[in-house]
Amino acid sequence: MVKEEEEEESETLVDERKDYMLPFIGGKPTLRTARFLKPSVKSIHEAAQVPVFSKTLGYEKLVKCPSKVFFRGWRHPMKKWKQWVDLLLPLYKPLWEQIGIYESIMSSTSEIRRDSSLFFGLAELWCPETNTFIFPWGEATMTLEDMLILGGFSVLGKPVCSPLESRELEEIEEEMIEEHRRVGSGKSKKAAHQAWMNHFMESGSKLEHMAFLSLWLSRYVFPAFPFDTTRKGVFLIAINLARGTQMALAPAVLATLYRDLRFLKEQVMGKIGDSDSNSGMPITLGAPLQLMQLWAWERFPILQPKLNNLQSCEPISTRWHKSSSKLKLESVRMTMNSANSFQWRPYAPFVENCQSHLFYREKEEWVSNGSSLDKELQSFARFLRVCELVGLDCIEQYLPHRVAMQFGMDQDLPGDVPRVNVNSEVAWETYDKPTREAKLYIPSRHFESDVTTRYFEWRKRSMSGRQDAVKDIFEKKKNSEVPKRVPQKSNGNHKESYGSAPPGFHCKYNKVELQDSSDEDALTISDMSRLRRKQVSPGKEAASSAKPSSGTQSQSIASLITKSDVVRKRNSSMLGTESAMEMDNERKLRSRVLNPLSTNDYKEGEKSRGTTQVPGLELEARICRLEILIAGLKAKVGSKVERKPTRDGPSPT
Repeated sequence: MVKEEEEEESETLVDERKDYMLPFIGGKPTLRTARFLKPSVKSIHEAAQVPVFSKTLGYEKLVKCPSKVFFRGWRHPMKKWKQWVDLLLPLYKPLWEQIGIYESIMSSTSEIRRDSSLFFGLAELWCPETNTFIFPWGEATMTLEDMLILGGFSVLGKPVCSPLESRELEEIEEEMIEEHRRVGSGKSKKAAHQAWMNHFMESGSKLEHMAFLSLWLSRYVFPAFPFDTTRKGVFLIAINLARGTQMALAPAVLATLYRDLRFLKEQVMGKIGDSDSNSGMPITLGAPLQLMQLWAWERFPILQPKLNNLQSCEPISTRWHKSSSKLKLESVRMTMNSANSFQWRPYAPFVENCQSHLFYREKEEWVSNGSSLDKELQSFARFLRVCELVGLDCIEQYLPHRVAMQFGMDQDLPGDVPRVNVNSEVAWETYDKPTREAKLYIPSRHFESDVTTRYFEWRKRSMSGRQDAVKDIFEKKKNSEVPKRVPQKSNGNHKESYGSAPPGFHCKYNKVELQDSSDEDALTISDMSRLRRKQVSPGKEAASSAKPSSGTQSQSIASLITKSDVVRKRNSSMLGTESAMEMDNERKLRSRVLNPLSTNDYKEGEKSRGTTQVPGLELEARICRLEILIAGLKAKVGSKVERKPTRDGPSPT
């Protein structure tokens, strides 16, 4: 019994053991000592469910028509808000720093301008089952570390649903409610943000500080319906903060982000995917989703706009004040498809000002854990623990062991974690359970994490599952006719059915759109057939195109295949040595691309125009290499290059 208690006391969040490790993008395995987040397993059969990468259609419509989504929690600074912050700063800055809200309050004075393409390009990769972004190369997510660094929210403290602990504080709450009723007695019948600020700012009232915190919470932290009004539900938090009680705002804010991304995903899958672009009710989101855009800018440097100079001790969000980036959705997708574009630990090298934290160390170290541990290291321990996040009106699961490389740890197979969100009290116990760890491992900020060989295989399964879906759809299309447009009546409205499709595909009219992502943009099979017809068509289609110079097209195709060789070698290092069958299929694919269809083939293709069949191509080779080759062809053929036409039409390629 005593031995079991000793083992329980020595339990740690980090599991240290020797294992065969290799870089995330692939390479030669090496045996070394590695550190993994718990729970991790050593068998693929015991691991958590493999997330299958798939895109959801409909986000393109939201980018073109952003009025379909209302970002009620994405708030810009109010008029005179910074003035009110500057008035109270000399009086309450020490208190704000003590309870961990100083950086968040200062961040509320920054204006983060929304980039719709960046936001929706990232949101379409959200997986509600794991609360992670499922990229083609792996998983990543917003964590408690991001809430602390980007948002300035405290990880430690009491839950946001904590009641007031004395009669004196309850009386203050009653006074706040009475003031709320007085401000809302005008024509609007609600305590609007601007009216609330005008009522309390420089009033000399003993409630001014609590009123200030209530407005900050209602507008920039926990916006709720009706929007633009001061929320009575935050009075408890504001009173506790004003009295010096630290509140755990970081898990509550992160829970609202997870909740709204799940809601957006469900709405897009259920409504915006209709053929009618105007169908579906508008989507209203209340979380401070500007934090997700900041997360994307920090993690994908190539997508960053111009940075502002950061002064000493300013919040990190100040770097993005009024910065804007005008990106295209296709560019965002291509960038996010590459693992080399992603920064696993963007904050670790950031040590030139006071934002450097104690958990970003020069050398790795095991430190003694317990109640005497520094608050920043206690926060770091919370980053690593699997738990439930308690918000004001939601509970979400937090799974950092799936993204261990974001904390400087090595990645192993993540274990399955059951939900325990019975109520907020039970959920909070998973977050704030007593610390039993004897030691806490702090990695070096220069350490480059690796993955185990079994995790590498486990991750490949998500890609193979997607490839199986591609095989199924191509096999069905080979043996069936083009799905017919069958109008259906539903509540007096006509809808069109185009047949069913597996996850990642959308059957529409006479083509199958492959919503797949590799190192290049996706391209439909019908587009590929059209590109080939352009190479040899002697009819109107060829005559309408400009004449290329002799040998230009074949040279460009050869250069693309050379480029594909480079990509293939890189992918080969990631996915292992290719079999002889795969190599043979790829040689067939090259031969088909370098040798355009003959005139007879073209005529036969004209008879069956509208189908997705491309005879002669092996399915396996098409799945593994087609996206890269054809995307390059589309870029070359579709580019606007000036060419000289002749009377006889274009010369043969």
